[in-house]
Amino acid sequence: MVDECDALLQAVEAAPDDTTLQLVYADWLDERGDPRGELLRCQAARNQLTPADPEYTALLEHEARLRRDHPAVILPWERRLSIARIRALITHSGPSTDGAVTGPYTPGPCLTGPDVVAWEVARGVALPEEYKLFLQAIGNGGVMPGSHCDFDIFPLARVRSGPIAAAPFPVTSDRFRKRLRQVRAEGRPTDWVLFPELQPVWEQNDGLPGSVSIGGYPGGDGLLLVTTGELRGSIWCTVCYGIPETDPLDEPLGFLNWFVATLAGFQSGA
Repeated sequence: MVDECDALLQAVEAAPDDTTLQLVYADWLDERGDPRGELLRCQAARNQLTPADPEYTALLEHEARLRRDHPAVILPWERRLSIARIRALITHSGPSTDGAVTGPYTPGPCLTGPDVVAWEVARGVALPEEYKLFLQAIGNGGVMPGSHCDFDIFPLARVRSGPIAAAPFPVTSDRFRKRLRQVRAEGRPTDWVLFPELQPVWEQNDGLPGSVSIGGYPGGDGLLLVTTGELRGSIWCTVCYGIPETDPLDEPLGFLNWFVATLAGFQSGA
């Protein structure tokens, strides 16, 4: 028998853009002292603002605090909602940046847990949880056709991994945040290289240690998924020896949030 909470959550998953329904669910959570209700209210309020609004940033910061304070409750639940959002997005087409229409994102058949474990064991690499969830709940990679070239998430068999994938990732969380604060204050460097120390590492290893290559953007830039260290699970673009994908607070994006934002951006032509 489905209880009220399950029924509400399933309704939210079926209509991930329905703010009214989300607020009904938030009421139910608030009545039970569940911090997820407060998170939903922050997100609903933020969706009515532009990123330039100071309140937008304040709401984002409060959401981040809620996640830090209640990770066991919020993080698995947010992953479930992200999967629902992706399922809604992959059926849509939209304009590309040059005005041409892209096709919908088409995922490959889903993998099983044993499929993923077998890949990890064979290569000695532990894949981040969000990426493994994507492979098993959405599909084994996939493609969104574009007018220039495709947005491509490789099937697991094509993911490029070598001995360096299990090595320490060369950027720490502390270095990451200090450098992005510096860039925000001073502006991006003229050569767009955010982490100069990555150039010799990249050239020595033909890539970044502690990461695997999982796909590519329509412009041809590759996508890296960090597999080790404090930034494990974050997404980096291969341009300029490694540029992280971040949220408006300059926090690293995990796979699911990055995928939702990227797919939504492609479909809107942003």
